[in-house]
Amino acid sequence: MVAKKVKNEMETFYSVKVKKQVNVPISNITVQKTQMKNGRTSYMLRAEKDGNKLVKFVNKETYQKYC
Repeated sequence: MVAKKVKNEMETFYSVKVKKQVNVPISNITVQKTQMKNGRTSYMLRAEKDGNKLVKFVNKETYQKYC
């Protein structure tokens, strides 16, 4: 599991708790790469806003853009 901070503009996440999209500054986003049991790799952007943890699954190209 790799986590890394990134900088710049805003990214949109969907908040299940408030049931709408929220904008999060990219400086508050961490990237994570996880190996699943079936051998595939999962790429995620993680953030926290107003006490709510947010996760956005992305493709490899988007993940590499934020690394």
